[in-house]
Amino acid sequence: MIEYLDNLDKQLLLYLNGMHTPFFDTLMWYVSKTATWSLMLITLIFILFRDNWRRAIFVLLGIAFTITLADQISSGIIKDTIERLRPTHNPEIGFLVHIVNGYKGGLYGFVSSHAANTIGVATFISLLFKHKILTISIFLWAIIISYSRIYLGVHYVGDIIGGICVGLISGYIGFRIYQYAKNIKNIKQKYVFTEISKKNAQIMTIGIWSNILITVGVSAILCFLA
Repeated sequence: MIEYLDNLDKQLLLYLNGMHTPFFDTLMWYVSKTATWSLMLITLIFILFRDNWRRAIFVLLGIAFTITLADQISSGIIKDTIERLRPTHNPEIGFLVHIVNGYKGGLYGFVSSHAANTIGVATFISLLFKHKILTISIFLWAIIISYSRIYLGVHYVGDIIGGICVGLISGYIGFRIYQYAKNIKNIKQKYVFTEISKKNAQIMTIGIWSNILITVGVSAILCFLA
């Protein structure tokens, strides 16, 4: 059964990775870069500190904890334990994998840290804002980044699914710890954090979509100029 799933994963990777164009090579390369999503992060920080700087500190610490937990579980524990070679390093299919800018990633790929970290952040933010459109938007952002890792040939679909599971758990744990710390703060200082407004959720959603559209637009220009 495991061998069957492994072979299926390889075939699916080669199929998805094989659907490449110069434009998507450029787009997925930049989508995979953390710095590309600076506008979304700046929007989040602006909203939080404008609304309530005390809560902002707790939220940022909660997100930092979530990312650290997801990254340590995925990279620090699972990858070194499972030791599953990335597609680009697998001698069976490595020569068939389309790579971009010579990038092959580290030796092991299960589970995907990109998927774990971004899904973890998406889970935390969706629980924090409790806004349907924002939740859909932030998870779409995380899925696009996760898919970019398949497109670049550095992760199998199974790596991504495993990373998503780690991210969901990490995001939930991170948010619950944030809530616990926030409640202690409220009790000790008799300061009650207000709920995040619907308007702020809408601004955050705009920030996410603006970041996505800018990334697509810049990639299109760079591809045209190349």
